[in-house]
Amino acid sequence: MKYSIPVFITIAILLIFSCSRSDGGGNTNSSKGKIEFRLTDDPYFYKYFKIDFDKLEYNTSPDPSTTTGWVEIPLQNKGIIDIIQYSNGRELPLGNLELLPSTVKLLRIKFGTRNSFGINTFPYGGSTSFFDMELHPSIANGLVIPFNVNVQAGATNKIYFDFDFDARKSRIQTGSTTFQLLPSVRVFESSGVSAIEGRLLPMLAQPYVRVIYLNHTSPQDFTDTAYGYPDEAGYFRILGVNPDKALPDSSTGLQKVEFLPRFFPQPPYQSQERLVQLIRNGTVNTDEIILTQ
Repeated sequence: MKYSIPVFITIAILLIFSCSRSDGGGNTNSSKGKIEFRLTDDPYFYKYFKIDFDKLEYNTSPDPSTTTGWVEIPLQNKGIIDIIQYSNGRELPLGNLELLPSTVKLLRIKFGTRNSFGINTFPYGGSTSFFDMELHPSIANGLVIPFNVNVQAGATNKIYFDFDFDARKSRIQTGSTTFQLLPSVRVFESSGVSAIEGRLLPMLAQPYVRVIYLNHTSPQDFTDTAYGYPDEAGYFRILGVNPDKALPDSSTGLQKVEFLPRFFPQPPYQSQERLVQLIRNGTVNTDEIILTQ
């Protein structure tokens, strides 16, 4: 388990599958499913993180290398998007789609070339450095995300695509001041996961929330981390925490939540932790947490 603080940011694209209804016969949309795409994120020490969204496409083929069968999804918001603006449960509609019952197996996101980030230097409140990001060669033709969702009339599914902009994973440093964008993605369905919310004070401590959960991606890496950052009123919300991956007890969904300061005066603010019982397709409230010196 790693406790160093990474530069971290997350985007989640929410897909809502629902049935379009019609009372009449003939040529109706009653058998079609509707997919809505939304963007939300989980920032860390970034001042801004701008992504150039160009196209969003889907495919019913299971082959990630396929060059045919891609269908473009109309976007109502595209171009440069500062995803920092969509944290703590705030969402940006990206687009929507209606289609007959089928199995969507691939999603492809095509990025433009105007990607950049600004990062706050330490200590907190210091100056800000700004950098452009070139596209990694492997996503020059788009980022392909394998997933399998059965779109059915009368059914409603919510699928989140969580883009992990941890500096170790998605923001690749190629030189002293040069970077490439290569997003790391996880997929989860809302019916199987939980949200954690609460209020964390005082704001003078520049507090944040850390949730470390099981995510066995390699022999050396058994855990991953989700973060929450309170707004001006102290409110925070973390999405997509899976009870099956909870720590310390994945069998019961018991999850440890840590409340930490980013500002260290003398005497320092003391961190706290709570154990919460995750609820599938529900929200757990930690109530108000106040860090004291």
